[in-house]
Amino acid sequence: MLEKVLVVSNSESDCEVIKNSLNKSLVLIVNNVYEAVQHLDTYPDIRLMLLDIDLPEMSAFHLLAVLKMNEKYNAVRVLIISQNNKFNEMMKGPELSLIDYIHKPIDPEPLKIIVRLQNEISSQNTLVQKMSDTNYIFDLLFNGAPFGIAITRVDLNSKNYNPISVSVNPAYERIIGRKNDGIETYDWRRITHPDDLRVSEMYYERLINGELKSYSRENRYILPDGKVVWVYMVVSAIDTKSEDVFSHLTLIEDITSRKKIEQDLVESERSKSVLLSHIPGMAYRCDYKRDWTMHYVSSGARDLTGYDADSLIDNRDVSYNQIIAPPYRTILWKEWSRTIKAKQKFRYSYQIVTKGGDWKWVYELGEPIYDKDGKIEALEGIVIDISVQKQMENALQYKTDHDSLTDLLNRNFLERLLAAELKAKTLVKGALIGINLNSVQTLTSAHGYHYSQNLMKKVVNIIKDMVCAKCQLFLTHENCLTLYVKDYEAKSDLMRLYAKVASALEPLLFFERLNAGVGILEIPRFSKASEVDKILKNLLLASEKAFVNDEKPIHYIFFDVEMEAKLDRESKIQKELAEVAKGIAEDRLFLQYQPIINLKNNQVSGFEALARLKSTEFGIVPPLDFIPLLEKSKLIIPLGEVIVRKSLMFLKRLHDSGYEDVSMSINISAIQLLDPSFTRKFTNMIKVLNVNPGKIWIELTESIFASNYQEINTILGRLREQGIRVAIDDFGTGFSSLYRLLALNVNSIKIDKAFMDGIELINIDEAITKDIVSLGQKLRYIVVAEGVETEIQHRYLLHYGCDRAQGYFFSRPLYDEDALKYVRKHNE
Repeated sequence: MLEKVLVVSNSESDCEVIKNSLNKSLVLIVNNVYEAVQHLDTYPDIRLMLLDIDLPEMSAFHLLAVLKMNEKYNAVRVLIISQNNKFNEMMKGPELSLIDYIHKPIDPEPLKIIVRLQNEISSQNTLVQKMSDTNYIFDLLFNGAPFGIAITRVDLNSKNYNPISVSVNPAYERIIGRKNDGIETYDWRRITHPDDLRVSEMYYERLINGELKSYSRENRYILPDGKVVWVYMVVSAIDTKSEDVFSHLTLIEDITSRKKIEQDLVESERSKSVLLSHIPGMAYRCDYKRDWTMHYVSSGARDLTGYDADSLIDNRDVSYNQIIAPPYRTILWKEWSRTIKAKQKFRYSYQIVTKGGDWKWVYELGEPIYDKDGKIEALEGIVIDISVQKQMENALQYKTDHDSLTDLLNRNFLERLLAAELKAKTLVKGALIGINLNSVQTLTSAHGYHYSQNLMKKVVNIIKDMVCAKCQLFLTHENCLTLYVKDYEAKSDLMRLYAKVASALEPLLFFERLNAGVGILEIPRFSKASEVDKILKNLLLASEKAFVNDEKPIHYIFFDVEMEAKLDRESKIQKELAEVAKGIAEDRLFLQYQPIINLKNNQVSGFEALARLKSTEFGIVPPLDFIPLLEKSKLIIPLGEVIVRKSLMFLKRLHDSGYEDVSMSINISAIQLLDPSFTRKFTNMIKVLNVNPGKIWIELTESIFASNYQEINTILGRLREQGIRVAIDDFGTGFSSLYRLLALNVNSIKIDKAFMDGIELINIDEAITKDIVSLGQKLRYIVVAEGVETEIQHRYLLHYGCDRAQGYFFSRPLYDEDALKYVRKHNE
């Protein structure tokens, strides 16, 4: 006779495999304990049960307890099915091998073999059969289960259903903190937490009365040391057909850790709820869809949007997409898509339109939430009202981008604008017109700060009338304005605009006796964003070079290829000068010496030291080309020391060669003279080289006395106290008054070459050079004429009693050795 196989499982896939692997007509399938017991009573020919131990709420253990406690089910053999590796280890007894255990997912072939072996066992009375029966499996699982198991028998005749016996497994003892010795007749009610006892007793009574077959709940037990353990408890009745005794199975799992996490989570949610209720915005959870369907919205939605939170949930009254300001809807979707693809968190500022029609700035912080398959389940985040911050930011940005006096956009804004347009390659034809009004500064000392500032306001108001869609006005420096012109057709358009500016400004400049320089620069079409600073620098340089001090108050210069080449040359020369100052190839800076002739005895009275630069790229560079660069870059201080040292070393050589009456003239700039350490270093160098300070002349141009007159004159007085003598170079080209000339601490004046040029072409008696010679001598100055190139000039100076002279008529500047030969020839 073929025996039926009962399968107890709620897995449709497992049941399907079993049916297909075995004889379908002999396989009975149920999915819960109670149906299983009914089938065992209905079909007495069931000899084999496949039991899924992973049934919900551990109900499989209830079924095993029923089988164990009823002798009529002794003939039923049980095969355990599970995917739990712990049961796999438990069922690997040395006598059983794998007979009593089937691992999920079920493999049909091993299943067939195990079932065939079980059928063979049923006809044999062997040790294996004995160990494979229900009792053995139950005991095995009972003792090895990771959760607590208790079988309790109670006396139905007692008033409180007192327990007759209680059997618990090791896990149960561990969970409740008590040993089996003291729990054999222990009543669970004595260890139940008082707050849970009443409800537990209600469920228990209904179980005993047959109203429930089983129940489950979370319960607290009190440990012997007073601590509390949380358990998940399943209690099931075991039908033993006894009228006096009621049996039930209790399964408990320690969930103390889980409850702690849940409590922490509840506290966290409470704290989060309090936090969210105080943020100036709303928290949300929504779909990753274009309408952003909301599934959770915090109460802050009303203050933020004007809509109640419920109005947004599931788009009941309005979708969040409708609240987003129209210009930002597509942008926001693309930005979310970009950040998700880049696996970044979402951060973005945009505007919304409230229920009342107001526009607000908001800042959204969010991130995607993924399901177990890695798909986006929802988006979560917060939207914060930043309208006030945005207003402050805009106000601050306005101050950053505008000049407070004129309210014009400033250089920072122009730089960003040019960089953005050059980077985007949207600028087809653009030019800058720089209006340099630095001469306004001269009015400050005469009329005060506010006068000059008000004048700039007048200038701005005049030029503002010329601003249009293609022409913007900026204040790029303190007194420098810049017109940015776009989409003009030809250079003639720029000239017309300049003529318009010049015509409007000339009356004001005339009245204030000011000059202005205008630089015009066409932006090269293929310029890079990184070149903006260079472009603006070139514009400023062009406007500075446009300054002409004449009767016309305003002039212009186009920045062109020639000027760019000149600036490039200056830049390279300045680089070489910087290298010399650092001690790199110092021989590139050298000196030549031009003789100064005593006209009374025709002997060499001294030499003027003239600096020369031998550029690796441009050859010999004239002093007029590199001395201004030295002064502009302040390299004149370190390189000036080099020039002074070389000059004094040659003077020492002259004296050591027997020419002790010969002097040395050294040109000194105002920057050098005003350096706090100049006098100390200069006099120290004289002492170290042991030269006669009385044979040293320093030459200063007349123009340096126009400013810092008193300070410079004081310094010259200290130098004269050391025996050093002072000469005014290029006399007659400056603006010194006779009064100042009398007060200066100087010993000599040098007549500028301009007063010697052309003497041959005019009536000699009409030349004013004789008057300068006469004036100097009356003031007891030594008078030296520069730039003497002809015999006529030489005779003229002799006739009017000039003291000394220098120029090409006598000698060009000479190198060291040639200068020694020259003095030897003339003075011996």
